[in-house]
Amino acid sequence: MKFALPLSLCILLFSFNAHANDKKAGLQAGANLYRSAGCEHCHGEGGIGAKKGPPLIGRTFQKQWSDEKIKNQLILGGKKMPAFSDDLSDDDIAKLIVYLRAKHRPAPTVPVPAEKNRD
Repeated sequence: MKFALPLSLCILLFSFNAHANDKKAGLQAGANLYRSAGCEHCHGEGGIGAKKGPPLIGRTFQKQWSDEKIKNQLILGGKKMPAFSDDLSDDDIAKLIVYLRAKHRPAPTVPVPAEKNRD
């Protein structure tokens, strides 16, 4: 006798796998955007922090920075951070927020961009 999964279970497994693939692709898009937009230059690889920018990882960041606050910072800039309103779309900002919220951030697969004079 052959084992057959009920149709509803097959659909559930397929949709779970599709969602997992979408989430993985979204995280990868966020990682690539983090690098290509130049975030890595100031905030370090994976958001660990660097000379110019504070860390974007850890419990403190996650608690103190709401999605709305991150979005506003990206659009308006602040302190030493330039505004990215002309460079990032709403979709780009959403991808960056998903990436910054991820517990396990994938490494970018795009090359480091050439230096921009944003200082």
